[in-house]
Amino acid sequence: MFKKLSSENKPSSIMKQILEAIEDGTLKESDKLPNEPELTRIFGVSRSVVREAMSGLVTLGVIRRIPGTGTFVQNRKVPSMMGVPNRAIFWDHLEEMEKVEGSYDAYLARFLIEPVITEYAARRMEKKDFKILRSVFGEMEKAVHDKDLKKYQDADLRFHMELARSSGNPVLFKIFKEVMDLIGFNLWDAYRIWPEDSQSILRSLKDHGDLLNFLERNDPVMSKLKMEEHLKAAFWEYKDIK
Repeated sequence: MFKKLSSENKPSSIMKQILEAIEDGTLKESDKLPNEPELTRIFGVSRSVVREAMSGLVTLGVIRRIPGTGTFVQNRKVPSMMGVPNRAIFWDHLEEMEKVEGSYDAYLARFLIEPVITEYAARRMEKKDFKILRSVFGEMEKAVHDKDLKKYQDADLRFHMELARSSGNPVLFKIFKEVMDLIGFNLWDAYRIWPEDSQSILRSLKDHGDLLNFLERNDPVMSKLKMEEHLKAAFWEYKDIK
């Protein structure tokens, strides 16, 4: 099922093999994965590399750990992959991040902290914050209409930054900004991620609109859940670029 890694002693290489096994049906929901020592032997890497890969998959909601029992494939709904042009982009980017100290960890950290920041912001946002987010969302809509994907990407990043700022907590905002700077999403080629006829950009736009609606209702629970859903859906789309 899994192949020993040659010169690629990286967590992303392990993540990729496990994700592909889940997608092609080799691993099914509730299947138990080998334990860390066994995976270390199978992949021919250190236990710390295996542990980092497994932690990443847990963060993404792909697998779950049950103390004293084992690690299992998590029940999850994988969104449509229609219109996503090049599978290699996500993995290339993830592997590049592994070369930069802290970048890979920052990518996974975003999945942990942004939903919490969103929940916190939903409790504290003021009218001026909603006005700013509505304005940025309008820019995203216009960018989609104009098929200007670079402007969409810029507005998308600004939406998330303004949302973090609206939490009213300067420490949270600073942490989130540092995480996003380490990830380096602004370096991604928007036209390769989202082709002009892609459904993924429409999914992304709808996610932001739904999230904004929950925020305006001051609903911290649904705002947090929507952010988690958005981040995981985005991960699967970028990962499946082919």
